[in-house]
Amino acid sequence: MNRGLKGLLSLFLIACAIPAASAYTSQQLTSAQYLNTLGLFNGVGKNNDGTQNFNLDAKPTRDEAITMLIRLVGKEEDAKKAEVSIPFNDVEEWAKPYVSYAYNNGLTKGNSATTFGGEDRVDSAQYITFVLRALGYSDGSDFSYNTVWTFSDQLGLTKKEYSKNTTNFTRGDVALISYRSLKQNVNNGSTTLVKKLIDEGVVDEILMADVNLTKEAELEVYPTPTNLHISTVNGKTSLFWDSPDGKNYGYEVECRRAQDHYYRSFSWGTTNSQVFGTGESFHIDPNTNYYFRVRVSEAEGNESDNSLRTLYSPFSEPIFYDYTKTYQEKSNALTKADYELILSCIDKAANAEKAAADAAYQANQSSAWQYYTLATKNYLEEERKALAQVVEKLKNHPELEDLSTIIYPLYLITDQYSLVTPNASTYKKYTAEIVSMASGKIELYTEAINTLGNSYNLFDM
Repeated sequence: MNRGLKGLLSLFLIACAIPAASAYTSQQLTSAQYLNTLGLFNGVGKNNDGTQNFNLDAKPTRDEAITMLIRLVGKEEDAKKAEVSIPFNDVEEWAKPYVSYAYNNGLTKGNSATTFGGEDRVDSAQYITFVLRALGYSDGSDFSYNTVWTFSDQLGLTKKEYSKNTTNFTRGDVALISYRSLKQNVNNGSTTLVKKLIDEGVVDEILMADVNLTKEAELEVYPTPTNLHISTVNGKTSLFWDSPDGKNYGYEVECRRAQDHYYRSFSWGTTNSQVFGTGESFHIDPNTNYYFRVRVSEAEGNESDNSLRTLYSPFSEPIFYDYTKTYQEKSNALTKADYELILSCIDKAANAEKAAADAAYQANQSSAWQYYTLATKNYLEEERKALAQVVEKLKNHPELEDLSTIIYPLYLITDQYSLVTPNASTYKKYTAEIVSMASGKIELYTEAINTLGNSYNLFDM
């Protein structure tokens, strides 16, 4: 064998020994992770780094695809409990409950009267058809199986990635289509699939922000923050924005590097501003351009069970941060009068907290529980109003971030308890909780006053 041929053979053997790079896309991986967070898509084990291995390059069988579909629509437990009743003789034993449920609920028809083709590879037309049926559409009346891609493109379930020429259909494709289906309205209805799953108790509403589905879950009820702009305060670069309607809100800030595709959480708080690089959570990489966006993220109390749910606004239009640019200095507008007002409000809130704790204690010791419980609520409302004034003053002062991180949690917990109306069966628990929290809250008020004093040199007096 000549030297050139030996060299080519060596290169061929080396190439064969190197594993092929993963073909799945970042969109497919994100979709799988989101679905897994919701409990609607399973991995096949762990990667070396401990993350879930979703085996997204694998080509699923029809048995596997139906199983993933039943899991997606939240019917896995129903399928396992139901009696297996199918006319097919080629379904794997483990898949029979899933195929049976799909067959008896109109999600699949099989290849013939007696065959399902369970171990055959599923193709794009088949899986898209499964999903469309799960959304309430019918092949023959709503769409044609032979042109299913055209219909799914029109809905936005697919985006022209698939056609009759698609030959490589993987678990990654299943994850991508499945995640997009959560955003789709169920046919002949005004609700999305994910909202339907929330209402049925299949997925938890609290996870919607984690999987980027707050809009589809009908949680975006507030107006969007406006007038995003970047300035510097005391030499620190900061992001500012306007409250959408002049009210007090909590805000969530997300960012992404200019070269990236996905946003990540950057910060959360009550002020209408955020300093860059003030801590690990707010760190931005040096010499890097970013995009930032903001939305309202507001915790709301549920009086029926004293729980909290979070409601949002749509995200603002993003603003571009150019690290090469020198941003205009914004004057520090906190006056001596503002400083004294903040100090006075913190002191007033602390005194109201002490009075609320005393009244709550009396409610548990006295037969006049209604009187003392009402007094507790009134003191908490005084405390809440005082804290609201502080929150409002801190909105445009990112240099007082350390104070904001103390005040805002106090405001949230006080607001929550001030909204509760206890009755004869709940007042003891309610007032006991007020008493148990009091010492910790008073310590935080002391810390807030000290923090404000330590920031004295920041104020324009």
